[in-house]
Amino acid sequence: MGEPVIVALQCDLDIREVESLYAQLKEAKNKAAEGGRKIILDAVSVNRMDASGAQCLAAFLASAQASGIQVEWGSSSFVFPDIVELLGLAELLGL
Repeated sequence: MGEPVIVALQCDLDIREVESLYAQLKEAKNKAAEGGRKIILDAVSVNRMDASGAQCLAAFLASAQASGIQVEWGSSSFVFPDIVELLGLAELLGL
């Protein structure tokens, strides 16, 4: 297995940024699939996430899992775990 594909998540994971987030995650998945690499999601910059951002992440994680791609969480911002917990998504996002 080669070097992991690191995805630095944006500051705001919301409806305004979901298209960009989707493209970023799709590119990472393609790179990982080509080289048999895992993906590390770095949430250190995340300050805000709404339902559309959470849905995009959840769909990505399910798709990666179905494709046999390992995804891990790297660093996270101080507020990211609280956001995930508040949205009730800790289990779904694997946190």
